[in-house]
Amino acid sequence: MITGVIGEFNPFHNGHKYLLQEAKKRTKCDYMIVAMSGDFVQRGAPAVIDKAIRVKAALNNGADLVLQLPVIFSTATAELFALGAVALLHEAGVDTLAFGCETDDEDMLRTLAEFFVNETPEYSSKLRELLKEGKSYPAARAIAAAGCLNDERVSDILDGPNNILAIEYIKAMLRLNLNMRICPISRAKVGHHALVMKDNFASATALRKAMLGTNYMSDRLAMKTSTKILLKGIKAYIPKNTTKDVINELYTHPPISEDHMTLLLKYKLLSLQARGVGDFLEGTRDLSNRIYKQMDNFDSISELCAALNTKEMTYARLSRLMMHIILGIKQEPMNYLKANPVPYIRVLGFRKDSSILLGMLKQNAHAQTITSVKEAEKMLDEEKLPILQFDIYARELFKTVAGNGKNKNTPLHNDYTQPIIIV
Repeated sequence: MITGVIGEFNPFHNGHKYLLQEAKKRTKCDYMIVAMSGDFVQRGAPAVIDKAIRVKAALNNGADLVLQLPVIFSTATAELFALGAVALLHEAGVDTLAFGCETDDEDMLRTLAEFFVNETPEYSSKLRELLKEGKSYPAARAIAAAGCLNDERVSDILDGPNNILAIEYIKAMLRLNLNMRICPISRAKVGHHALVMKDNFASATALRKAMLGTNYMSDRLAMKTSTKILLKGIKAYIPKNTTKDVINELYTHPPISEDHMTLLLKYKLLSLQARGVGDFLEGTRDLSNRIYKQMDNFDSISELCAALNTKEMTYARLSRLMMHIILGIKQEPMNYLKANPVPYIRVLGFRKDSSILLGMLKQNAHAQTITSVKEAEKMLDEEKLPILQFDIYARELFKTVAGNGKNKNTPLHNDYTQPIIIV
């Protein structure tokens, strides 16, 4: 029996360790496979910690094999993110999907997933009315669904970010006609976006805020006080077997955010001005026009997204669009992936005592198993190769921005030189 978990681990913390180990205990699985985002994540930003560090953390805390979710999926909507990740894990042999959420009411999660897969005319009509009244899409969706199902719990459940992802995972299973079991696990101690840190648990949001808000110095002997406080503080919220790797990484490659990529976005917008950016994934002609009207009025990506943010156009969608523009991701490759959600299975790392999983992949999976990007370029066909090339390009951009002018003695690997992580 193989259990799967989908994660960004951005960064990996005690809550992730709890999820992996609790999932293993509850499902009594033989192995656990993780589908993980690589260099860019679903909120529309570069990862705060290098993927090699996150892979190693997962393997040291419950995972047996870590696979990379293609960047086109990892930076997409929750629905498409879930489609890619669920399909990948199923192709890898996973029969049970475990996930963290605000509720562990499996029946309710399934009911909502089935409802949204088979939307009724009544729901569609109520949703349109609420949107016309000025409600945001998430609020309108929750109110309309609660009314149609005549269940007051619906609004509370749809208010939980992890619940929404859980529902999307189940929707993906239904649409792909997969016979996968699910294992919902309630989040430990703190919420998904909570900035409070409690009993050795902190959300990834809180940890990212702390990491990005610190001025790092590469000289350990000349550390600023704020850096010392941060490094002492985060030790309580990440697994002990991960602390050294994380701290070393923060010193050598201080974390980056979407705002570190602002000049890249401005360059792309200038080079594309003649035809606009409406054909990029999640873009529209109207949104393209609005972006170009702001060209001279923003100094950061977050500032631009805030200026464009409306009830109809969420900040998250705008941030994802900016990453799609920077990465060059248009609608066409996603159209291909909707019909072919597993173009390949890319291995990022595994445990020595679970190496049998690699043999099982190569023997049983229909998709090509990639352990070498260089070799994969020779084997993938003309439809699948561009998907991998987006990952390679994304890695180069991440590496360039994260290592900009710093630590030439400890450069980040690219996808050709990064070895598979083995623990």
